Amino acid sequence: VQSTGSHHMPHTQLYNGSVVRGMSGPPLNELNLELPLYIGSVPNFTESSRDSGVAFGLIGAIQRLIVNGQSWTGLGMQGSRVGRYQGPPCPASTNPCLNRGICLPSLNTFSCKCADGFYGDQCQLSAAGEKPVRFNGDTFLEYAFNLISGKRQRNRRRTNFE
Repeated sequence: VQSTGSHHMPHTQLYNGSVVRGMSGPPLNELNLELPLYIGSVPNFTESSRDSGVAFGLIGAIQRLIVNGQSWTGLGMQGSRVGRYQGPPCPASTNPCLNRGICLPSLNTFSCKCADGFYGDQCQLSAAGEKPVRFNGDTFLEYAFNLISGKRQRNRRRTNFE
């Protein structure tokens, strides 16, 4: 949901759907948020206007909140009875990500964060064996080895590893 507007002409857009425009006449010419902004529900329905028609809270998920162009993080930090979302496209009973992959919902689709040793859209491929590796400047390979011998010659050092 995206809500924008100025003075007495707000607009609201759900997902990437059509924009709904509204208008308020005098004396209602501004949006005043001196009270807390509740998302999903309210602690007590007596705090909301009876004219709003709100009788129960949101059943669903909120993935991202943008206020004044800034994305808010840590959405569940100050919530009450907020649980981890379980449902399409990432139901807990049938994880679409294989091999201990973690399903990350993104609107009506998902991506998988694969466990070490696996890759692919659904973590279905094993990275074991003779596979090429890619370095991006932050990655490295570490090998344990035994030093057999090391000789220092003039401006050179020769080291043999096992």
